[in-house]
Amino acid sequence: MKAFRNVTYTSIAIAGLALAAAAPSAFADSTATQTIAYGPTPTNFYTVDMGSVLQFNPSTGTLQSVTISFTGNISGNFTLTNSGTNASNVDGQTTGTFFLSSTNSGLNSLLNSYNWVSTGITATGTDTNQYLLPGESGAPISANATDTAGYAVSAAYLSLFEGVGNVGPFDLTGKGKISTGSDNGNGNASYNLADQGIVTVVYDYIPGDNPP
Repeated sequence: MKAFRNVTYTSIAIAGLALAAAAPSAFADSTATQTIAYGPTPTNFYTVDMGSVLQFNPSTGTLQSVTISFTGNISGNFTLTNSGTNASNVDGQTTGTFFLSSTNSGLNSLLNSYNWVSTGITATGTDTNQYLLPGESGAPISANATDTAGYAVSAAYLSLFEGVGNVGPFDLTGKGKISTGSDNGNGNASYNLADQGIVTVVYDYIPGDNPP
């Protein structure tokens, strides 16, 4: 499953990485952004390791704040079928629920404070309706829905993100489904759906006089 993992690091000035541009003035804030992603991969997968992000290296400057965001996307297509004996309107709606946790107890506590461990975030697609004859299946319907939630990390957890190591692992679980309904109670659906999870961590900091 690791083949689906995609990790990118953007504008990082930490953990021994060189600054990509000239350092700003001593008191101007800078940001360092890291993004890790898993998928798209077939929906309804069990917990997978998305990877970790680098901690903010104190030799880079003074950390002011950390923000973290979690995005879930479900995409693909589904087909509605009228399995009844009378013509009927049949509708379907895609829902993807994504959970984020960690085997790192401190990080898991932080993620749980956002309800990402137990409740997660939910991406809900458009409710689509087709009029179908008895036994008829409609044309495939495209599905694409995204949900994002983000927070500023409270002071109690900032120490998790400062040092010369990593913060993680971030563990993702994806669950997808199609909810159906019909006039005669005989609507159902088949689907081909994929989930993707994305975590973004942003450090806001004041660069030191002699960044590494």
